[in-house]
Amino acid sequence: MPELEKILIIHDTFLSETDVDFKRWLLNFRKNIYSVTKKNAGLNVSYELSMEQSEEKGKEFKDQIQSYNNFLIIVHNIIHKNSSLTPAIRQLQDYIQSVPEFFNEKKLIVVLLKSNLTNQQIFTFQETQYVHFFSERKDNYTIKTSTYDIDDRSYWTKIFEISDLVFPRQSIPHSNTPILKDETFVYLGRTTRDLRDQRDQLKSNLELLGINVLPESETIQLKDLDADVLEPLFGKCDLFIQMMGAEFEKFSGRPEYSGITQESDIISKYLEDKPIDILKKRRTRIIWIPEDTLFIDYHKDIFIQRIKKTILFNEDNTEILISSFEQMEKAIYDTLKIRIKHIQKVDDPGIQDYIYILHEKTSIGKAEKLASLFEKHSMKTILTHELHQKKNFIQNHKNSINNCEAIILYYGLENLSWFESMIKEIIKANIFTRSAPFKFKIIVGEEKLLQTLPNYDDFIYIDMESLSNQSFFNDHFLQMIG
Repeated sequence: MPELEKILIIHDTFLSETDVDFKRWLLNFRKNIYSVTKKNAGLNVSYELSMEQSEEKGKEFKDQIQSYNNFLIIVHNIIHKNSSLTPAIRQLQDYIQSVPEFFNEKKLIVVLLKSNLTNQQIFTFQETQYVHFFSERKDNYTIKTSTYDIDDRSYWTKIFEISDLVFPRQSIPHSNTPILKDETFVYLGRTTRDLRDQRDQLKSNLELLGINVLPESETIQLKDLDADVLEPLFGKCDLFIQMMGAEFEKFSGRPEYSGITQESDIISKYLEDKPIDILKKRRTRIIWIPEDTLFIDYHKDIFIQRIKKTILFNEDNTEILISSFEQMEKAIYDTLKIRIKHIQKVDDPGIQDYIYILHEKTSIGKAEKLASLFEKHSMKTILTHELHQKKNFIQNHKNSINNCEAIILYYGLENLSWFESMIKEIIKANIFTRSAPFKFKIIVGEEKLLQTLPNYDDFIYIDMESLSNQSFFNDHFLQMIG
């Protein structure tokens, strides 16, 4: 058995004993991050909570630190208000300062559960990585935040993100890696400090759609920013995205922003040397400036001119977009939609009158039973198993997703990675490659398995037992799907 990798989750032990909801959240977090890490990285891992460590007698916290490979800090409130978290962080910081090679061997990840914590300098170490585990929404004149819970779609996106930070998968393809025809890559450049949250959000949204985002933020350091490192990635990318906030104008001469201008220069020269086929949108670049950027009106033009000068602006391959975040996302999706359809060369016969039932091979029996329920009502179905019997399974599978009237995903095994990949494929097709939205999207499985799945708002969740009930099918389900 491979050596055990131990990760310590440090949290407020007082809160976990006094707040039942937080303790439930914490235990679910530990269970889910363990499950995802074990499946993705294939490692023998152990995630331990500090509330469990505090029960070990005769052993102080600082004496236990050395036995862990990595550390996750769960921060739910201003640090000085956390009675038990403050000393734990102080002891960990003292230990790190005493071990110069700490970050060569270990990782420190801070998980923030509220937005008012983002400006805190919890650790002074540059190598510390932060994950925002909360959502924000406008409520009249205020912005309210809430911590992601297991029912939120973004909860699982963040769980996967943390897992990859702890034990990263090889996410940047090498120059000799073959690319599938329908893979889509974007290059998301470095950004100014005031737009880092928006960059993280865009990255998560793109990855949810199955779009590969290069590079991973921790894989290319400032010292490695040169054409030899970046151009092998550029060759795979269908779109370059850069975000410029007001801080670019104020601090563009500072060393911490030299990476942005250096990266922009390499992108500009690459695009200049590679003529673009405008119709195919083979390669292009969007530079986004938030419409609510706080600069005086007569400075706006100067700001844009400074950007154009800095990036060697060429209107043939670069669009400067001043808009809301949502409008910027739409512009990106529209550009990629043209590119994806060109790559796939879809011979679109239009939407066909059948339901595509997605399932794993070992679930064929349950999937066939599911198909029979619909066929009793003269609804034609196609199973994944049927496509496996034909040549060119992958192409037939893609065509079925694009051309079916509706889709059902049967979840019969505890295979969350397969489930997430299928969901991404369905969402991506609905946005980019279908000529019309799915009539309905349903997830079917045993009730106890469905309860373990993340919630996607656009999907209907129905347990197999209810669906098998003839009266439920006739009186409720058929009305539900129209």
